[in-house]
Parts: sequence; structure tokens; C-alpha cells
Amino acid sequence: MLQGMWKSAAFACALLLAGCGSHEHVVISSSSDGLTVSDGKVVLHGTGGSTAEIVADGALTIDGKPVQVTDAQRATLEHYHATALQFIEHAKATGEAGAEVGVAAVTEVAKGLSSGDTSKIGERIEAKVGPVKEAAGKLCTDLATIVELQTALAADLAAFKPFTVIGDGEASKCRKDLAKGPGEKGDPAKAG
Repeated sequence: MLQGMWKSAAFACALLLAGCGSHEHVVISSSSDGLTVSDGKVVLHGTGGSTAEIVADGALTIDGKPVQVTDAQRATLEHYHATALQFIEHAKATGEAGAEVGVAAVTEVAKGLSSGDTSKIGERIEAKVGPVKEAAGKLCTDLATIVELQTALAADLAAFKPFTVIGDGEASKCRKDLAKGPGEKGDPAKAG
């Protein structure tokens, strides 16, 4: 269980710190292609070095040139934009929940060491991770929505095809990581 939560909390903390400045600049991808949110714009870095921007009203530009879209496509682009911004808010909530667990963990360790009874520290900390898991679950849902929207846009708008930047498996990988229990392969809390 801690695997996905630790990863999500660390990722969300980075996003939280990114949002502390006068504007937000957050990257949602680990590859050279990716989705960036900056100053309220969703910027997609597609294949071949092309760049697309989506703004709140669903307007789309590719490499600085406006793209004509239908009303239905504009509505999908608006939803895409809103979901990307929602992802940031959920990442902040995950980071805040993770920070609270971190503070609780330090407190529990200090209590255990001062009392001489450290046998229940892990159990007490594990009991406090529910809000992190809940918040991280929203990130997984946002990723799934972004994948659905980018797939729909690519199918309906040929110019959007190079901008399907979030992999189909990312949302399911997110949920699998979140569902892992302590000690399962890749759990940093159990690494030795």
C-alpha cells in the first residue's frame, strides 16, 4: 500500500512546490513528449518537436497557429484543459496529505523512542495513510480522463494525433501502484 502512496506523495510534493511561485509550471510526463501546465495554459509537447496549447475556452493552437475546431471538439478541449488543471489541484492535495503523514510518522517515532515501545509505530503510521491514498486515487482518475480525452481528440481531429502524450497504461499503472501493499516489489518503505 505504501508503494503507490510514497511515489504519489513524492510526486505531489514536487508539484506542490512548483505551485508556490507566482505562477504554476508543472510537467505531467517523464518523457520528452509531455503535458505541461503553465500560467493556466495546457501545453502539449508532441512528437517531432511540435507544440500545442489549449486554453480554458477550448481554443487550440499548434506551433503558434490557431486550429479550427467544431463545437464538439472545443467542448472536449475545454474538458481536457479543466482536467489538467484539476490534476494539479489533486496533486497538491496528495502532497499535503503526504506531508501530514510525514509529520505524523516523525511524531510516532519520537513517541515510540521516548516510551521505549516501538512495536506499533508502523501500524500507527499505516493507519494514517488513508487520506494520501484517497487523494492519489484522484490523480489516477484524472490520468484516465486525460487519456480518454486525448484519444477522442486524436480520433476526431487529425492535427491532435501527435499530442497523445500520456500513455494508455499510465492510469492503470497508477492504480496498480496505489493498490500495492507494504513489502511488495518496488516498495521503497521496505527497501533494504
